[in-house]
Amino acid sequence: MKFLYALLFFIPLGSVGQTALFDQGYWYKIGVTQEGIYKIDKNFLDQIGIDYSQPNTLKVFGNGIGMLPQANHEERPRGLIENSLKGYGLEDGVFDDKDFLLFYANGPNDWTWEDDLWQFEKNIFSDTAYYFITAAASEGVRVTEATTYDITDNIISSYIARKVHELDEVNLLGNSGRDWFEAYFNVGESRSYNFPTEGAIDTIKAFIKIVGRSDLAGAFEIYNNETLLGLISYKGINTKSGSTYDLKGDIQNEIFTFLVNDATTSLTLKLPLVAGYDVLIGYLDQIVLTYASDLVLHNDIMLFSNPLLEQDTITYEIISGEDIEVWDITYPQVESLPLHSVGGSHKFTTLNHDQQRFVVFSNQNLPQPIAFHPISNQYISDLNPMDGLIITHPEFIASAERLARFHSAHDQLDVAVVTTNQIYNEFSSGMQDLTALRDAIKYFRSLNNSLRYVLLMGDCSFDYKDRISNNTNFVPVYESRNSVNPINSYSSDDYFGFLEEEEGLWIENNEGNHSLEIGIGRLPVKTQEEAKNMTDKIIRYASSERIYGSWKNNITYVADDGDANLHQRAAETLASYFSDFQPQTRLNKLYIDAFPQEILASRESALLTREALISALEEGTFVVDYLGHGNESQWAVENILDATLVNDLTNRFYLPLFLTATCEFGRYDDPSINTSGAEKLLLNENGGAIALLTTTRPVYASSNKLVNEAFHKNLFKTENGSFLRLGDIMRLTKNESVSGVNNRNFSLLGDPMLQLQYPENKIVIDSINGLNIVDLGSDTLSALEKIRFSGSVQSIDSLFLTDFNGSVNVSVYDRITKKETLGQENPTFTYAVRENKIFEGQATVYNGHFSIEFIVPKNISYRFESGKIIMYAQNDELTSDATGFFKDFVMGNTAENPAVDNERPAISLYINDDSFNEGDVVGENVLFIAKIVDASGINTSGIGINQDITLSLEDGSIYVLNDYYVADLDTYQSGSITFPLRNMSVGNHTATLKISDIHNNTSYRPVNFIVSNEPKLLLYNVMNYPNPAIDGTTFTFEHDRIGEALEIKLIIYDTRGNIVSKELFEVDDSPKKIDDLYLPFPPGTFRKGIYLYQIEVSSTQDQAKGTAIERLLINN
Repeated sequence: MKFLYALLFFIPLGSVGQTALFDQGYWYKIGVTQEGIYKIDKNFLDQIGIDYSQPNTLKVFGNGIGMLPQANHEERPRGLIENSLKGYGLEDGVFDDKDFLLFYANGPNDWTWEDDLWQFEKNIFSDTAYYFITAAASEGVRVTEATTYDITDNIISSYIARKVHELDEVNLLGNSGRDWFEAYFNVGESRSYNFPTEGAIDTIKAFIKIVGRSDLAGAFEIYNNETLLGLISYKGINTKSGSTYDLKGDIQNEIFTFLVNDATTSLTLKLPLVAGYDVLIGYLDQIVLTYASDLVLHNDIMLFSNPLLEQDTITYEIISGEDIEVWDITYPQVESLPLHSVGGSHKFTTLNHDQQRFVVFSNQNLPQPIAFHPISNQYISDLNPMDGLIITHPEFIASAERLARFHSAHDQLDVAVVTTNQIYNEFSSGMQDLTALRDAIKYFRSLNNSLRYVLLMGDCSFDYKDRISNNTNFVPVYESRNSVNPINSYSSDDYFGFLEEEEGLWIENNEGNHSLEIGIGRLPVKTQEEAKNMTDKIIRYASSERIYGSWKNNITYVADDGDANLHQRAAETLASYFSDFQPQTRLNKLYIDAFPQEILASRESALLTREALISALEEGTFVVDYLGHGNESQWAVENILDATLVNDLTNRFYLPLFLTATCEFGRYDDPSINTSGAEKLLLNENGGAIALLTTTRPVYASSNKLVNEAFHKNLFKTENGSFLRLGDIMRLTKNESVSGVNNRNFSLLGDPMLQLQYPENKIVIDSINGLNIVDLGSDTLSALEKIRFSGSVQSIDSLFLTDFNGSVNVSVYDRITKKETLGQENPTFTYAVRENKIFEGQATVYNGHFSIEFIVPKNISYRFESGKIIMYAQNDELTSDATGFFKDFVMGNTAENPAVDNERPAISLYINDDSFNEGDVVGENVLFIAKIVDASGINTSGIGINQDITLSLEDGSIYVLNDYYVADLDTYQSGSITFPLRNMSVGNHTATLKISDIHNNTSYRPVNFIVSNEPKLLLYNVMNYPNPAIDGTTFTFEHDRIGEALEIKLIIYDTRGNIVSKELFEVDDSPKKIDDLYLPFPPGTFRKGIYLYQIEVSSTQDQAKGTAIERLLINN
């Protein structure tokens, strides 16, 4: 019957789910640090506020099984187990001062018997096992009296005892892996470890596990007292290269058997000198003793078992001069064994069964459990999320719930929010356990197979137990077993997505590969402010009107140099895939070796690549894919991206998804580096990234290649007519690029429920110059020929969208050309670009149709090779958009009888906006704005000598602006340039624009301005209405900080300068015109008369301020 009883509590994971315990009543969390008998008295109950008016209703719940098993198929408790209590003095139903309860509690660690030895498993997540105490109407489980059996002649007076020494003081890699070791041994150092072994019989077996770290092979010497027991040899490793990626130690273990010689067993470990060593230190992992011992109670409590006995019936004899009790603690229903006591001899008989465990104790001097805190009522196992689950640290619950509400309203996703503590309470008996989070996910998915996304809200750490300072263990991450090899040690959130029955163990070789069933992402926030800002960022990306734009067609590749052009070749292959299968994309290739480098402070520097990357990010790119060397904080030796660059980014509405195929850039579980580069990109509230598929550890180019190829195949995949969400992309990418340990090092930092800003519709070209393209076939665009493209906006299913009204951006490109890198580290490398843009303009879309007209410039390739059109459209309401391409044409020839044009373009220049006046003072980061008029249109092709559009500064800097000219709506005869000038020096500046029309008529125009290092925020058209006002008024103004987060302070003064009212407003996504600052005038607050109001506006981006003072009339 006992065996059947145990089966009621331990069931397969597929059935795991909490029964309703915490949903009502008062609960208090208590804990123990080691197994034993614990005492609950009246004083303790008073301390924690538990009602004991009916002592028989007192209950203690808790599992005490150590760590949960990783393998999904292994059995574990279903919910919480009620523990057996035994009352003393409670027979009268009253809890008096001297009355108490006792219960057995297992500690946080686990012992198993294997290969005739005790095996000790220290809990890597917690040093405390938790239990819960409550009082309810029903009676609690109590210790029962075991069946009495006759004393037999087969008397057992010994048991198999165990002792352990293990200290977790040092992580050998410093920041990776789950194993920790005792502080290191110096050369020649000896340490002695003493174990109380009273009653030990004959021999002791000592299992000792060490780590040697030396360039030469050596050995630890092991002594019992002064007798050498033997050696534990370790292999030499490479310690001289200085590489971060070298093996950090050789783990070895041995078993030593020796005779008992004292009541205290002393073992000494010595690390002797090895002649000629360069590095020589060692570490101790654990010492475990196994030995037979007399059943003599030397202290207040003794736990014992006899795993070697095979008899069916056993009589035990225990020697103790005290009044003792013996409990059978094998199962949750604890039994008190009837004793036959004569003097100091106490005997009992029991039926033997596997792994039977007993505790003998005197109820004197028993400890109390540790009181922690009350538990709020909960029942998360009653939740039934259909689509997504957010697991958050309690500190970030407000942001998690706000994000869940957003996904429900915006995406129609059914999302539940649970805290880590809630999961621990219901799935791991209140103890931090990574597997409890996985078990909870598996449980929820067993309710709904549609559950696809899990977001972890909170940073993580390789240190589960807060042994290091400034730890960030909010939502734990899976750390590998390998803790000595930097290449094969890893952290990964993939573990949470392995939900099939045969998965979970995740052994660390290719045979241990699993597949993800759900998409996992993490927001590595450390503070409530970061959580709020990150939630704001996600909501803004998904819903702001300012997100619309042709930047969604841009894909940026950044490739490192060196390594025999390995990274450039990989980038070129990936870009070719998008060119072939996603031709609507505009490919921007930033290859470090394509830009001249310079030496700064004895190091190579790629400032031009860095500037090009900044421009790509600030102007908008859908994806950034970096391939090359890197570390936790930067890309490439040339430092093309680092914390300074990331912190300065302001691409608030053009947030890309990053894939970083480089080492360790996303190491989010190392608090010692504070915040990795990937985290900085994600957590930048004013720019950076919307998400990253990034690396947490060192990776190889070979595994990066597999991940990147799978990513490219899935990025634009659709399902049921809709693009995938980030979690789907991550899941498919990981599953299709399995490559052992290295694949595990890629994690999604971002919201897996977020769908990227894909244009949801498509644009097609229907005719050229009135001729249907179906009949036309491939056409030729000739120099100086007037071209009219007509097209339509359609759904993905090719249905005409007759209700689509808005505008379309059309970019027409010449043929693909070949370029060569500069060969600054390796031989030159040839790559393909389509960068000669012959026209970019805009047209009105009416009822789903549009036409756009332009004249082909004189400077084209004339080679009759294919050109391409890339298009982007958005409707007037900014609720829908579309993308498309067309490439059934070639570039060549010259038009017959082209029009003659000898007039130069007319130019008007401004800084920041058209309110600029020549010589105005501006900030260090400005927008250069040019408005151009020309009857034939502007040449943007970049083909021909000295025909580029250029902007020259007085210091000799020259910028090519071909890509920045866009024709105005529905005309090719006027257009504009908007170009950012960043980090301008303080002082007077002159910027000169050179621009040519399609006939190569050239104009020059300068503009003068003064740069101040004080950031500027301009206010204009400040007013209020109505004015005079009666019961309230609305304040309105315009400014030059569109899209930024603004703080607005409104102060009203009377004519004597006294402050009458002071209000503060915040605008996250600021339009150009703020017109909704309403201030009511409650009766009695404002008298009739004249007032002054001051509006002070501050940008959270650079703290720039603008102030305006106007007059307010109140006539109430």
